[in-house]
Amino acid sequence: MLLLSACGGSGGGTSTEAEASGESPTVAEVAWSQCATEGGTCSFSGTRAVRYGTSDKFNTLTASNGVSCTNQVFGDPAVGELKTCWVGGNGASTPAAPPTPAVSPNSGSAGPRVSSFSSSGPIVASAGQVIAGVRIQNSGGPCITIPAGATGVVVRDSDIGPCGGSANILIEGANATVEYSFVHNGNRGVLAHHTSGAVTRNSKFDTFYGPKFNGTAIEYDYMDGGVIDGNVVTGSNYASDAVSSYESSGIRMTNNLIDINVAEPSAAAFTMGDSTSGKPGANNYVAGNIVRQSGGVPAGVFGSNGNTVLEKNCLTAGIQAYNYSGVFVGVTVRNNVINMAASFVPDASAIAGWGTNINSTNCALVPN
Repeated sequence: MLLLSACGGSGGGTSTEAEASGESPTVAEVAWSQCATEGGTCSFSGTRAVRYGTSDKFNTLTASNGVSCTNQVFGDPAVGELKTCWVGGNGASTPAAPPTPAVSPNSGSAGPRVSSFSSSGPIVASAGQVIAGVRIQNSGGPCITIPAGATGVVVRDSDIGPCGGSANILIEGANATVEYSFVHNGNRGVLAHHTSGAVTRNSKFDTFYGPKFNGTAIEYDYMDGGVIDGNVVTGSNYASDAVSSYESSGIRMTNNLIDINVAEPSAAAFTMGDSTSGKPGANNYVAGNIVRQSGGVPAGVFGSNGNTVLEKNCLTAGIQAYNYSGVFVGVTVRNNVINMAASFVPDASAIAGWGTNINSTNCALVPN
């Protein structure tokens, strides 16, 4: 069952389809929790109210046993803006708007909230498992593997590394979360691929050595919705892009501090919209990040199938913004502090908002 209501402003509105069918909302007010970004899947059991949009422009419907967070299902309440899904209590409702996720550059605070850990061998997670307070080292392969069938796994307050294999934490299951952890010394830190809803937040990453083109701290490949927020990424001699989004949509990269040295001449502190097949992804949002790097090439946006926004970042080593992926539409780069002398932007006319950026390396000038 899907009952759709268009809402906006203060969050008011009525479900005209519900009234026409004789059904009426049964919950006046509920607590809301973000469950997916645009293009992902909001997973839950039973019948729940689900809101899709921004803080002041949204549509709400009642769905059973999960729903896809797409314009096709909800309509498009906020054209050209990144949208998210929020799930509430049972039944339809007319609650206040969910809070807008803050754009607040990281001051350097991230990692475990505990000082002691229990030693563990490598873990292959099961659905819903919470892995907390552990120290894992595994030279023979990943320290934590989240397989495709394991949904809703949480890794928190842990020390993960050194590890071997493709990544310290390998994510293939949907809606996995890595938070408040120290991930270090491996070929990659977190690798999430061919899945949806991965969240990596408030964690510290350091020292990843490849091999070439694999030495990332956080890498989201072929993803359908995901968040990279509030992390601190440090280290030297990166063999690849430190934070990488490859052929992925609905990625929200916000409030991270990246301060690294890059060894690979073609690598950068972060990449958005990377692709070699003309499918760079859409509905990606990059904001509130402070990026400092030496070596390599400037971070940036290399492709977009639509609605890719970079705003309120500080890019002291410049930016690259050009059509590397074969498709470069709907790109907005606005209100950033950018070292223009170090940048490569061959066609600024292809980028919305370019004239609003500030030529500086002083991160204190980033607009609020």
